[in-house]
Amino acid sequence: LLLTFLIMIFSIKLVQFRSKNILVLSNTQSIESRTNLPLNTPDASDQHSRLNGAEAVHSSEVSWSQTECIQHMTKMNRNVEFLRTHHTSVSSLESASSPALYEANFIGSIIVPKFHLLMCTLPKNACSKLRMLLVRLKEEDTSNGIAKPRREDVISWRQRSQNATAHIQVRNLPVEQFTEVVTNPQWLKVAVVRNPYSRVLSGYLEKIKKGKLGLGRVNALSSFEEFVDELVKYKDRPLRINEHFRDQVYMCGFNAIHYDVIAKTETLQDDLRCIASAKNFSYAVNSGWSKGERDSDALLGIGTGHETNAGTKLNQYYTQELADKVYNRFEQDFIAFGYPRDFQLEL
Repeated sequence: LLLTFLIMIFSIKLVQFRSKNILVLSNTQSIESRTNLPLNTPDASDQHSRLNGAEAVHSSEVSWSQTECIQHMTKMNRNVEFLRTHHTSVSSLESASSPALYEANFIGSIIVPKFHLLMCTLPKNACSKLRMLLVRLKEEDTSNGIAKPRREDVISWRQRSQNATAHIQVRNLPVEQFTEVVTNPQWLKVAVVRNPYSRVLSGYLEKIKKGKLGLGRVNALSSFEEFVDELVKYKDRPLRINEHFRDQVYMCGFNAIHYDVIAKTETLQDDLRCIASAKNFSYAVNSGWSKGERDSDALLGIGTGHETNAGTKLNQYYTQELADKVYNRFEQDFIAFGYPRDFQLEL
């Protein structure tokens, strides 16, 4: 009887020990195994420790929302017709890729799990550079400290930045993970927008005049006025137009995703530095991008071949009549993102 009693006690202790270890394992498993979000790192447990450390995500002591510059960034005005008539609750989505989520066709909003960052990068809004940054943040291993990236890595980030498969897009997530990303306050959600006056002109100069794209009867020989008149025709069917020319309010899933801040290309250097500081990746914005001695080492200093400097050329192309047409055509963008009706020459 004594032997039987001792065996019973041993069995109970063994079960308790195993249960305790199972509980510890469930509480310390990696973000990847809990959410199925690919992290692209050799050691998921090490990645988990970095996710909960100061390097990638602020601890509970310092929240990104408490960063002073974040508090002063633009917040979206959601009182526009599209959002009033097409608002979609996250709980009603059957899938993150549901047609109810209005996003850009080619590349939608991108997430970087280890930084708890969601960013919408739109065509003609410095998207090439921003997507380079997002690829780097996803792939660069800084577990052993921050070092100057290898030249081949920089080239790879640049080349693959416009490849949709190089990114984790929020619309490709299972709906449960989508809900976690867009509702968890630890995730910083940023949309990068541009003044419609300069965005329209940039689209014309870089896509139309160079013969890369057409629009209806508009081609490389068409005037800016003819391009604007063609854009006006699509006001009642905005989703039928190429996303380089489409209303921004239709392309970041704004109808379901409430972005924390709006970054603007006109102030992108300050806005991006602020975001990077709040999420602890300033090193990836300020350095590591040069491919040679003549290249800038900072992200925003490198060239992509898409630059038009349209903001400095407004007075060369706009008349008051054309400005009125563009405002009326893209009025929702002006209102949603706080741009004034009067256009001003950007220096």
